[in-house]
Amino acid sequence: MNEVTNKYLTNVLKHNKLSHAYMFVGTNNDEIDEYVLSFVKAICCENNDNKSFYSCENCKTCKQINKNNYIDFLIFGEKESIKKQDIINLKQELSVKAVVNKKIYWLKNIDNVTKQAANSLLKILEEPEDNIIAILTTTNVMAIMDTLISRCQVINVTGSVNDDLDESISEMKVFIREFLRKYKTNKNLAAIDLLEKLKNKEDIEKFFKLMLFYLDRLRVNDNNIIKDMLIIYSEALSAKKSLEMNVAPVLILENFIFKLILRDCNLDFLEV
Repeated sequence: MNEVTNKYLTNVLKHNKLSHAYMFVGTNNDEIDEYVLSFVKAICCENNDNKSFYSCENCKTCKQINKNNYIDFLIFGEKESIKKQDIINLKQELSVKAVVNKKIYWLKNIDNVTKQAANSLLKILEEPEDNIIAILTTTNVMAIMDTLISRCQVINVTGSVNDDLDESISEMKVFIREFLRKYKTNKNLAAIDLLEKLKNKEDIEKFFKLMLFYLDRLRVNDNNIIKDMLIIYSEALSAKKSLEMNVAPVLILENFIFKLILRDCNLDFLEV
């Protein structure tokens, strides 16, 4: 599990700062599912007295959640796309107050939602009710409407790199800082300069490793920043996968940078 995400969720629970809607983003559905179930159990566990990211796994509630028969936990989209009728059914379920404490609903693979369903869901998210928590999950955040993303607290569950960076990776900070500084005033010049400095696969791997390292640790609430952050994160992960498949490293870096420029991404929020 991602240690930074664990600490963040622990802080949310300890200080009772639960949002009305979360979007869990990752590259692996099994990893996302594990996080969501752990989070839901931590919220509902009868023995989580310290209100941390923890569940006892032995109380009646934890066992019911594990068996998918907890009355206040609803799941949609497990086997097929989420349709408008699913959202209508969800509204009916939410009209009944929680039996215990909070009612939580989980919309899986939200990138597969139909347009009509997405618009209906948006109305629910725009008018949040007390004691109702929405959880949306996806492995393809780029396919989701910006308006849906903006209504959620985005949680990245992918642990891209270890917490500790070796000295050779740390040296890459100098290049990235210079790139970010030039990017603010002249994006094309920043691209040319970076491409001239990073020529071999090892350096380019370090570049993406460090970028993902800092993106993993970002926790922001500004909707515009969230949008840019998700674009950059998605493209950086894609680049990392391409490197593992032995695609030409310089071509990968060039493609990554020019996609950021074409999408007019703002990198001011990145601090290295």
